[in-house]
Amino acid sequence: MRKTLAIAVSALFFAWGAVYFYNQVTQVAPETGVEWVDSSRGVTADAVIPRTPAWKGGLRPGDRLRSIDGRMIASAVDAEDAPYNVPRGTALSYGVERDGETAIFPIRPNWVGGGTPVYYYITLVGLTFLGVGVVVWMRATRARAAIPFALLCQAMFLVLVLKSTGQGGWLDWSGYWGDLAGWLIAPALFLHINWTLADEDRDSSLRRFRRAAFYVPGILLLSYNLYLVPFKQVYRFADPLAVIRLKERLEEVYIALFVIAGIAKAVRSYMYATRLQTRWQLKWMAWGSLVGFLPAAVFYLVPHSLNIRIGGWSDLSLLPMAVIPLAFAAAIVRYRLLDLDIFLKRGIVAIGLLLTAGATYAACYVVMDRATGEITPRGLNLALILATFLMAIFYPRIHRRLKSVVDQFFYRERYDYRRTLNEFSDALNRELSLPALRGKFLGRVERTFNLEGAHVFVREPLGRRLVSDPPARALDPEDPLLKMLVNVDYLSLRDHPGAGETDTGAFLLDTLGVEYLLPMTVEGETVAVLGAGTPRGGEPLTSEDLQLLISLCRHAAVAFEGARLYSAVQEKVLEVEALREFNESILESSRVGILVTDSDGRVVNVNGAFEVLYGAGRGQILGQSLSQVMPAGVFTLANDPAVPVPGDVLPDGGIKVYRSSLRTRDGRRLVVNLTQSALRDPAGKPRGRVITVDDVTEQVLREQDLQRREHLASIGLLASGIAHEVNTPLTGICSYTQVLLKEHDPDEPEYPILKKIEQQAFRAAGIASSLLNFSRQRDGDYQLLEVADMVAETLELFQPHLRGRRIELVRDIERPLTRVNGNRGRLQQVLMNLLLNAVDAMTEGGTVTVAARAASGRVQIEVSDTGCGIPAEHLDRIYDPFFTTKPRGQGTGLGLSVSYGIVKEHAGTLSVESNPGEGSRFVVSLPAVDEKRASA
Repeated sequence: MRKTLAIAVSALFFAWGAVYFYNQVTQVAPETGVEWVDSSRGVTADAVIPRTPAWKGGLRPGDRLRSIDGRMIASAVDAEDAPYNVPRGTALSYGVERDGETAIFPIRPNWVGGGTPVYYYITLVGLTFLGVGVVVWMRATRARAAIPFALLCQAMFLVLVLKSTGQGGWLDWSGYWGDLAGWLIAPALFLHINWTLADEDRDSSLRRFRRAAFYVPGILLLSYNLYLVPFKQVYRFADPLAVIRLKERLEEVYIALFVIAGIAKAVRSYMYATRLQTRWQLKWMAWGSLVGFLPAAVFYLVPHSLNIRIGGWSDLSLLPMAVIPLAFAAAIVRYRLLDLDIFLKRGIVAIGLLLTAGATYAACYVVMDRATGEITPRGLNLALILATFLMAIFYPRIHRRLKSVVDQFFYRERYDYRRTLNEFSDALNRELSLPALRGKFLGRVERTFNLEGAHVFVREPLGRRLVSDPPARALDPEDPLLKMLVNVDYLSLRDHPGAGETDTGAFLLDTLGVEYLLPMTVEGETVAVLGAGTPRGGEPLTSEDLQLLISLCRHAAVAFEGARLYSAVQEKVLEVEALREFNESILESSRVGILVTDSDGRVVNVNGAFEVLYGAGRGQILGQSLSQVMPAGVFTLANDPAVPVPGDVLPDGGIKVYRSSLRTRDGRRLVVNLTQSALRDPAGKPRGRVITVDDVTEQVLREQDLQRREHLASIGLLASGIAHEVNTPLTGICSYTQVLLKEHDPDEPEYPILKKIEQQAFRAAGIASSLLNFSRQRDGDYQLLEVADMVAETLELFQPHLRGRRIELVRDIERPLTRVNGNRGRLQQVLMNLLLNAVDAMTEGGTVTVAARAASGRVQIEVSDTGCGIPAEHLDRIYDPFFTTKPRGQGTGLGLSVSYGIVKEHAGTLSVESNPGEGSRFVVSLPAVDEKRASA
């Protein structure tokens, strides 16, 4: 309700002022240039302005007026009204007395109107006051002293716009009383505002009474005016004019005292205030009062009150009055309507330019005067032309220098930062590290604008949110605050409607102290937001500061986008590097050998498993062609559609080759499974091949061993059955033969035949016994054996078999050897079988080497010969029962089978290496006994 009423009153004042202003600019009045006063001599000329109709007509100060156009003049009022009573353009005859003589002077008044430049300017200042008051009524009535300030704005509008012309009429009377009411209430409001801002009597119980006391003098003077004028009590005094002048002097004293008291209060409170906000408010009140009121009071109001004529240039002293509403508004509501500090800086620069122009003109005038020897209009014009020419040439340099000096005075130590801010913007673009860029940017902004704090919210490299560092509250893309930043240069959280009421806005204001948000956009997309706090002095940022920040943010936006993209690329690179390392770790941790070739078939990468498998380092493999590494022809056949694929065709067109033979670089021969797959780029085009090499040699050996065991088991069952079936008739044959041998003498012819039958029967029984031994494969009694002793003992038993043969026995037995757990007799049987086979393989003589050594927790017994060797096609069958390469009647084919079974009973292995014509090498490997665990 209060706001509505205030706005209605402001609208009424505006309409009132508009009507009055229209009347003033359209009304014309006669001007003679002489001011008449009532004196003891009568009506006399108090002042005559040179070059006016009165001066040109011959009137001079001190002349006594007797008549105008023959009509006697009794008072100064009659003299002032006389020009209004004649038509425009008509001359008046003034009868005056000068030095005891009477003279008639014809004077033709100038009819002037339309208002003066001073009135236009003062009216504009009044409108500024009224507009600022309306803004305060609308937006900031809760601020300290806001209501007195709004009322002061309305009062100053009345003072500056309404004036009495003395012509009478309702409009003139309304202007008189409006102007008077404004003059009487404005000083009290001004003192009230300064006292409230000082806030020194906050806790006083007499606070309201003191505030009310400020308005008592004004109310008394207004009552006195009502008493004298409307009620016409002025005529009760002997000299009504003296009473009116006394009233005016009282009003002037009242106004002067209250204005001076208000300024003094603002200055004193500013000097001793401790709260930053209070100091800031009082500073602008004091500066606004001094800059706005003081020049007008000294050079305009005082001379006019004292009837001192100082020329038209005194009107310039009214120019600073525009500062008053702006400074007061900044002090009361902290709202920079036109940024007073910027206005002051520009005003100071403008004044400096005017003074420079005046000094230039004066210097040119002196030079021209001395050059011509006299002052002439021609010389004066030449001086003016020369000064104008010089100012036109040097104006940019002078303006730039004055602005630099003023900026240095205002910004002091921050001036260098502001001056080099554009250079700093260029330097930002060279910074690619986002944390470093953020730190440099914030540090420079805080130092340049003396901010208490600043924050930068940068969009995540791979996301849409805007986050700060250190992490605070993130700004989501759908945040209402971010939507308010669209298509704006900056956002004031306190001034923008609804900005401070959002959750994010309240958090930024209350927690982080952020007052302004400035978006940094690139191609219409917000990449970062600067949150700027308030300066340390408590003053808000000026529009110049904000424009500087906006310009800086526009430069920084590109830098932040570049750093953000660089960070995103770095993260991608790190991800790719991590993925590459992860893939490489997978490749390296794989037990399967992996080989990669390019489109030309050259090896470009292998993993560690392939290096171990192939027996060569990476440097020896890379760069070689695939045919130099893989078995020749394996994959070549797979690429020929006319040749059947030696494996399975994979879905992507690759192939898999089972159990191919691979000879390694270090000479080993392995059985491997090979897989070839196409390596394709993202477009699906082939760019090479991936080949996996799986060593299945052990698996093949285990499978062969399993097959051999199964085969031996089946043969063992068969042999056991045959042995049992054969033993029965053999026992009868042997028994009957022995009976017959006892019945015949050795000399009888039947005896040798019976003896041969007995021998062959025993031989058949031995074969059957061997078959039984093969089928049983019993564990027997195990004990800890000294391998070296067992080998030596077996060799002693074997030595007689070498008699008469050209065979050399070589012993290579390490001592001491770790013991093994086994059956002595059965292990000796294995060794003996291997020795006998070696002797049988060397029909032409040779060397048998028996070695025993420890290797990797096992004990190895090697039997090698230099005999005929075993053909490669027979190597896979030598352990099969009844398989022999000896001539018929010289072997049963059970020796190696039995030996193989005995070794497996002892958890060992029996392997062979043989080359035809070079000899064979059999290795028995047995697990060694852990002596520490055995002793425990």
